[in-house]
Amino acid sequence: MEFRAVDYPADTTLQLADYQTLRIKVIARPPQLKTVVPEGKGLRLTWENYDCSSASRIRIYRKSCDATDYKQDPCQIGAEGFPGYTFLAEVPATQTTYLDNNKIVRGNFYCYVIVATFQLPQGGLSKGSDEVCGSLDDNAAVLASVNVDITDTSAGKNTVKWFMPLNPPSGSYTYKIFRATGINGTDYVEIGQQTDTIFVDQPLNTADTSYNYRVDLLFSDTIPSDPASTLFLQTVPGDRKVTVSWTMNVPWNIDSLKLYRKAEGETSFSLYQTLPGNISGSYTDDNLVNCDTFCYYMESYGSYCNTLYSKPLISTSEIKCELPMDDQIPPPPFLTIITQDCKSQELLNRNILNWTRVGDPFCNNIDHYNIYYAQYEDDELGFFKSVPDTTYIVFDTISLSGCYTVSAVNIFGVEGLQSNRVCVDNCVYYELPNLITPNNDNYNDEVVPFPTPRYVEKVKFSVYNRWGALVHVQDDDILIHWNGGTNKDGIYYYVAEIKYVRRLRKKDEFQDFKSWLHILR
Repeated sequence: MEFRAVDYPADTTLQLADYQTLRIKVIARPPQLKTVVPEGKGLRLTWENYDCSSASRIRIYRKSCDATDYKQDPCQIGAEGFPGYTFLAEVPATQTTYLDNNKIVRGNFYCYVIVATFQLPQGGLSKGSDEVCGSLDDNAAVLASVNVDITDTSAGKNTVKWFMPLNPPSGSYTYKIFRATGINGTDYVEIGQQTDTIFVDQPLNTADTSYNYRVDLLFSDTIPSDPASTLFLQTVPGDRKVTVSWTMNVPWNIDSLKLYRKAEGETSFSLYQTLPGNISGSYTDDNLVNCDTFCYYMESYGSYCNTLYSKPLISTSEIKCELPMDDQIPPPPFLTIITQDCKSQELLNRNILNWTRVGDPFCNNIDHYNIYYAQYEDDELGFFKSVPDTTYIVFDTISLSGCYTVSAVNIFGVEGLQSNRVCVDNCVYYELPNLITPNNDNYNDEVVPFPTPRYVEKVKFSVYNRWGALVHVQDDDILIHWNGGTNKDGIYYYVAEIKYVRRLRKKDEFQDFKSWLHILR
């Protein structure tokens, strides 16, 4: 918009003029949010019909526990100037109501602002409405705390407390208490019914399990409370550190958390850290001594928006103890193998694997060792077995050949490098005589290997006379048992084609023996 100003002096020859250009921003009027009233487990918003024809949508913003009664500056649009508000939903501009049932709990109140949006190409937002607040009816039990009093795997104890309704029904009523397993558990089972506002739940496994509670008010109708869970801790050890994580599912607001710790040698817990209020998070306690025991528990401090409910609301977790340990990649062990003695007449069908212990020398942070095995020298190693200690005996009556390595796996599941590769082979042996005297005196009557074949799978035995003619062949008995047959006395030649049981090198599984044989009757 352009403005022009002109003066009118008596002497028109001295007339002056000035020009000014201004830019004017036109902001659409705000929608009129009228009421926020409870409806079931939600809050129903209603507003006047927004009759601007170019409006396309109505945006809804929400915040809890903080009514600011803020008025926007003339040039602010949308949710600008409404601190703490977050986008909730969007509906057509023709709609005049919305049910908010997104995590609405008793004891808190919720404030809303609505904004109109406009179609493209102009687009844009209207001013925000005045904020309007509301809350659910105070006609049900409101949970106040869930405390883990005793930490134990079977004899644990939880105490649940709640507030009476601010607007209770007239006449007598009772409470029915329900419990579900898990922070967000919904498999509720009834565990008690009473008129008091405190309930002790035992015996439980509070050391490893979290629980979720609900209290129903029983009158002419059954009105359930919002659920609340235990404050549950988990600990993860590391190298000179312990990470404590927590989670809980409660209807009240978490204002702060206190972490208590008891170190090795201390007799009682002391306040260690005060942390910001969050329903879940983690804290790492570092610069600790590996293998010393550190125990922790936590208190949460919370409140409801409604000041008629007393605060702080204090809930206590279970106790968790942990040993910080070296979580680095374990070094490779050194492997040795005691196998059969080939010079011994008695072969033991076993390989004894021994390797050095690795890890923290002051406390054992190794969970187990993995053994890897390859059947042949040139094969790639594959997983064979996990064992808890540093010795393993491989029994095998067929073949002891193969290659081995070992790696360490720490308690965090981190596997280290593999050890040196150690290979062993079978003690093979096969030898035949050069003389037989087949005269039935039970001495040297047959061709039989001596003293005892070792790891021989098959033998093909072929005999030739001095002119190279084949006089005998067999492959059905590694002990042969040939008495010369009908052949005359004299010198013969044989070839024994040996197939050994699995050996370290495949090429060594086959061997030919060529020699002479004297038959003397």
